Amino acid sequence: MIKRLIGGAIIAIVVVPCFIFGGIIFDLLANLVGILALIELIHVDKDLKRIPAAVKTLSLVLIPFIAYSNFKESLYMGIGYNLVAIAILSLLLLSLAYHKYGFGSKEAFKLGFLVIFIGLVTNFYVNIFHMNKWLFLWLVIIAIATDVFAYLGGMLIGKHKFTKISPNKTIEGCVVGTLFGTAIGCFYYMKLFVVNNVILIIGVTLLLSIIGQLGDLFFSLIKRDNDIKDFSNTIPGHGGICDRIDSLTFIIILFVVLFRYL
Repeated sequence: MIKRLIGGAIIAIVVVPCFIFGGIIFDLLANLVGILALIELIHVDKDLKRIPAAVKTLSLVLIPFIAYSNFKESLYMGIGYNLVAIAILSLLLLSLAYHKYGFGSKEAFKLGFLVIFIGLVTNFYVNIFHMNKWLFLWLVIIAIATDVFAYLGGMLIGKHKFTKISPNKTIEGCVVGTLFGTAIGCFYYMKLFVVNNVILIIGVTLLLSIIGQLGDLFFSLIKRDNDIKDFSNTIPGHGGICDRIDSLTFIIILFVVLFRYL
């Protein structure tokens, strides 16, 4: 528990100033998170962790390029297809040169998907923050409140296991997390923004809270499939970057889908 508190303090010390100052400071943090997340996902995969260093380096460099492609456009025009195409093409072509070093067609497709996925999510992080950082904070609050109260609910009243993917999760904990995540998220949103349709905001916040827990489960499935406890030891008591952004990643993606209705 002490290590977890220390890790939480480290996260706060790094993240809070970046949020307050915003601008390039937040952009650097978002891209660093994206790059570290990609490193973790590469290293947990038995096929990708043995690929040549040159290929790994190129994949990491592609993250900020995708994150900043067409950055000045609106949220729905935030990704430049030309850079996405270049990323895919470059990784696929590299398999021709490096196949004998462990980077074949299968690894190229795997790595290509991860680069596009992480680059896309990083692009969403940056675009949403620059569009309205308080709206971005709303998504973070939903993720944190849902995670914290799901943990507390499971610890205090949890009796029925939710899924074998994550044995520590309980149905009771998930319900408590959803209720508190939705309530706290709605309270925050209604205090900061003009609300014309209360039912819509409640419904959207509820969906974001639920998808956040499914995101947590998906990343747990990655760990289970690769027989690991944490993605890395980057954050004391918390594991890796992917262990911290799992639910927020799915929340961000669903938010982009629902954005035009808010």
